[in-house]
Amino acid sequence: MLSHLRVVALGPPEMTAGFALGAIPTESAKSIDAGVARLSELLSTDDVGVVLADERFVEALPDVVRRRVMRRTAPVLVPVPRPMWRAGPSEVGAYILDLLQRAVGYRMRLR
Repeated sequence: MLSHLRVVALGPPEMTAGFALGAIPTESAKSIDAGVARLSELLSTDDVGVVLADERFVEALPDVVRRRVMRRTAPVLVPVPRPMWRAGPSEVGAYILDLLQRAVGYRMRLR
């Protein structure tokens, strides 16, 4: 049963403040090293279902941790991008397809 799993937002204080306003439990990390260490711990616990993490922490994860996360159904790791004030290509569709593949078990196509 997955109803006991919690959601956690992890990032620098300026990011987590917004999640806290939305009543999402938050944890702050002021450096990338501290964020990666805490993210690795959160991804290894059994009571976390979703981790909303600063994308810099996710990008800095060791490959072994990243592979372990991709094999498990929970927790789902959602990278939160830093604000960008310029237009650029989006990889949202590819990320959604990856999440769907993990949840359903096979690759889908979006039209």
